[in-house]
Amino acid sequence: TPTSPESKLDRLAGWPEDLGIEAMAFDGHGEHFVALDDAGELHIFNTGQEWTLTHSRAVLGAQDDEDLPAPSLAVSGHDGLAFVTDPVNRLVVVVDLESGEVLESVAVDYVPSGLVWLGGAE
Repeated sequence: TPTSPESKLDRLAGWPEDLGIEAMAFDGHGEHFVALDDAGELHIFNTGQEWTLTHSRAVLGAQDDEDLPAPSLAVSGHDGLAFVTDPVNRLVVVVDLESGEVLESVAVDYVPSGLVWLGGAE
């Protein structure tokens, strides 16, 4: 039988057992696997180091407005950045995948409902 993404993540070392998944993605080189949990933390795993959890960072405030879209995640194709929507606060949060640091929170004048990376490699 097929395995759900949630059960695969449960087996990753360092994944919080009591949290669900909002979004997940690989970086453009397959070096990082990034997952956003339902508590607003971004978890970064290094796939080249046996899927070791390298960083966990709270990137979102409370997302308890059921009338808004769920947060979403996109990862750049070449510069090691993750972008996370914060629909409640009307932000797009930019996170460096190597350091796990939040680089900036970009305010938008609309409720962000999804992200897609359209850039190409240099």
